Formats: sequence, C-alpha cells, structure tokens
Amino acid sequence: MNLPIILGPTGVGKTAIAIEVAAKIGAEIVVCDSRQVYQMMDIGTNKPTQQEIACIKHWLIDIVPPDTTLNA
Repeated sequence: MNLPIILGPTGVGKTAIAIEVAAKIGAEIVVCDSRQVYQMMDIGTNKPTQQEIACIKHWLIDIVPPDTTLNA
C-alpha cells in the first residue's frame, strides 16, 4: 500500500493538493501541522474550511486547547 505524503513550506497550497489527491484516491487527510492541532488558532494557520472538511475527512485539526502542550 502506498501512502501519499504532501509536504512543503507555508503558503504553497498543500491543503488544496491534499484535498485533490484524497478525492481522487478515496482517502482521508491526517494533518501534521504544528499549529492546526490547536483550537482557536485560526488566524495564520490556514486551516481547511468547513466546506473542505465536509468533502474530505480531516484528522488532527482543533484537537487541543492552546494552553496544552502537545508533541509527537
């Protein structure tokens, strides 16, 4: 089984590409962004929109409050 991984610097369109790829292969998206895991940190993180999340299941978005330490 192949596992596509999309990575790159901030602001290059990774989310749009991930959604396109996931739609084509019937996959879900696991977000590994160091800021998107935090609730209420919407400015500057470019989290997927509710419409994008409704189309393709996303994991690890808004899972912890900002005052919680989270690491791999």
